[in-house]
Amino acid sequence: YFEVACGVLVMVTLGRWLEAAGRSKAAAALDALTKLLPDRVVVVRDGAEQSVPIGEVAAGDVLRVLPGQRLPVDGVIERGAAEFDEQIITGESQPNFKERGQTVYGGTLNLDGDLLIRATTGAGEGMLRRLVEAVERARATKGAYQRLADLIARWFIPVVTAIALAVFAWHGVRHGWERGSLAGLAVVLIACPCALGLATPLAVWAAMGTAARSGVLIQSGDALERLAGVRAVCFDKTGTLTTGTPQLAEMIVANGATRAEALARAGVLARASTHPLAAAIAREADRSATPVAEGVRSLAGRGMIGTIAGRATLLGSPRLMEESGCRMPPVLRTATEKLHERLMPVVCVGWGGAVRGVFGLTEELRPAAQDCVAACGELGLHVAVLTGDHAARAAALGRQLRVPVTGELLPDDKLAALRELRGARGAVLMVGDGVNDAPALAGADVGVALGCGADVSRQSADVCLTGNDLSRIAWTVGLARRTVRTIRQNLFWAFFYNLLGIALAAAGLLNPIWAGLAMLVSSFLVVANSLRLTRDEGVRQTAAIVAPTDETAEKSVPRRAVPAVEAGHAA
Repeated sequence: YFEVACGVLVMVTLGRWLEAAGRSKAAAALDALTKLLPDRVVVVRDGAEQSVPIGEVAAGDVLRVLPGQRLPVDGVIERGAAEFDEQIITGESQPNFKERGQTVYGGTLNLDGDLLIRATTGAGEGMLRRLVEAVERARATKGAYQRLADLIARWFIPVVTAIALAVFAWHGVRHGWERGSLAGLAVVLIACPCALGLATPLAVWAAMGTAARSGVLIQSGDALERLAGVRAVCFDKTGTLTTGTPQLAEMIVANGATRAEALARAGVLARASTHPLAAAIAREADRSATPVAEGVRSLAGRGMIGTIAGRATLLGSPRLMEESGCRMPPVLRTATEKLHERLMPVVCVGWGGAVRGVFGLTEELRPAAQDCVAACGELGLHVAVLTGDHAARAAALGRQLRVPVTGELLPDDKLAALRELRGARGAVLMVGDGVNDAPALAGADVGVALGCGADVSRQSADVCLTGNDLSRIAWTVGLARRTVRTIRQNLFWAFFYNLLGIALAAAGLLNPIWAGLAMLVSSFLVVANSLRLTRDEGVRQTAAIVAPTDETAEKSVPRRAVPAVEAGHAA
């Protein structure tokens, strides 16, 4: 029986190789990301340039990065300006212009500038490394299907061992120990739990690698499985469906306040807030004198309050002014009503018991917002929008998107709305900007945060989009559903194969060589089925990006007809 021994060893070795190859291919996306960093970098020390291995770079070093080169670490531009391809970090396909004083990330591509960068992280500590580590941690977690497979595997080996011994004894007594040995060996080989062990993790790894290449970070296997089961999706409005970069369009002052004073007081409070509307006011106020504020605090869903020049100053919604007892003069009330009629967000500033100024801002839907809502509907998801914005603007947005929009919601109101929708529709997916929507993201069955490129570890969200591409929402739900379907197919095949194979082997109808071959075929089917998830046509091949040649870099840089610092370019 030397041919039996050789055949078994060959088949088992092939099965192990197939398993290792499948795991390697599932991890290929992350490996490709880490290989984007250059091996050597140019460091400027004491006025002289020297080429050093990337491992010697430390925080504080000044690096020279030429056009067509990738940044080795995170840093701040000290000299020069350039367009950057940041697709591997943000998921955005359009180049982003950056100049002196702005932050840049390791792994991004300098398209057209001769730059000096001061490193803010050492080698292996930048954004790209954190992104890879986030996905690696996610792959190490186990979902419900993996826990089920692990539970079965714990009992599988002793049960199969007992069956093999029983088959050996049965056939040994009835047909001789030679046949009993072959039958028992066939049982052990056919029941090798390779397919069962690969069924869930390989599909999850393949899906997470595919998602990472497309700028989607899934925090765990359990989150992936829960995502496949959602039946409704809720969107935040400001910063999610809209661009999140509103502009100050109008300003009306009254009650003896001057434009400069109102803008200065509003600006100092606005800089203490992360809300997009506050950011627009802060940008405008940068051009005027800024007073000093004390005791600034945020009022969830309403605005900010602080003490400026000895007087309590409020910045926020008309609702905050009303609740705080700030009187609104007729001229400002009329202005507010007109702004509401034009569906413009309104922010008020007040002190001394009265509203002194009203700001009207403009914002617009993201280009992919309507297509995203339509794609979610095609997946059978109930779509709704939850916003703290004015009811009139919420109604107008609902007419534009043709979905129910609920306005004037505080954070607690959003949580209540999520619970109500869960009771009516089932599991709920919440999509927000990851900053102001943290309670809603945590309270939903699955939370998706946009714009996590600057922080890949949003703790409130189960899924992070490194950019702001809303088309990834429906795509990710579809990927999760395909992944769970693949896991179920793998588990069904693994169980079916083992039950049928053990029965045939126990009956003495399988030679150990054929049992080994069947084990190999089973592993092949599970691996091939799982790796189909890596060939999704909707994936942006981020991991395959390489530094362009001079010709391709020339073609990729948009020609600028106006100066690079024109208003609105960053948006």
